[in-house]
Amino acid sequence: MFYDVSLWWILPGLFLAMCATCLFGQYLNRWLRSRRNADEDTAGLDGFVVSGVFGLMALLMGFSFSLAIGRYEERRQDVVNEANAISTMYSRLALLAPAERVPLEADIREYTKIRVTWGSTSGLAAQERLSDQADAVCDRFAARLFAILAAGPKDSRLPTLVGAYNDMSDIAATRHAVRNAHLPGGVTFLLAVFLFGSAGVLGFTIHARGARSMVGSAMVIALLALAYCAILDLDRPARGTFQVPQDEMIRLSHKLGN
Repeated sequence: MFYDVSLWWILPGLFLAMCATCLFGQYLNRWLRSRRNADEDTAGLDGFVVSGVFGLMALLMGFSFSLAIGRYEERRQDVVNEANAISTMYSRLALLAPAERVPLEADIREYTKIRVTWGSTSGLAAQERLSDQADAVCDRFAARLFAILAAGPKDSRLPTLVGAYNDMSDIAATRHAVRNAHLPGGVTFLLAVFLFGSAGVLGFTIHARGARSMVGSAMVIALLALAYCAILDLDRPARGTFQVPQDEMIRLSHKLGN
């Protein structure tokens, strides 16, 4: 939800829309008070309503933020796992003869370089192009490796090298899947509904009309809008501000001589 819309548009738009909802809540409160006893004291009830609504709001926002952070940590761990898998594959090529090992090592270096670029690139089109390039290099590496293993003796090197290749391929597929995963659209939509509902309740329970109450309400709304946009940003692994660092992959690429 909103994945293709810039947060620089979402944040001010959300803030203004929530302010309008807050003003509508104020207008509705004044209209209802004009139709009943104006001296009726509802401050105590309003306090309970605000506490309940913002308590539910905090619960839902905390749940959504926890999911977004969990996905971020999963993507970060996958970077480490892929670096380890490629490093293991490269080191186990030492089991082969030098003439067989050299072209395979060149493929691994090229593959690692592409994967580093893929992990650091923003934009879905560029990522898909780099992913296709990495798959082509990986397929070439697999064809050479399996040809060597098929022609050689069936000893303990075969399961060792095949297992390392499978791990390297699996973690690449896992990173693709995790990077394309997002929070359920229903969760972000429900959170947006709660944001507007909270802004309306906030305006409805404000009895004072002075600048002080308006500034305080605007500050609360701004904080809620910022928190919501932070959740959306964490859920954008390809375009968001909170990008997973590629330090382990970059370090491995330098270690391999790229």
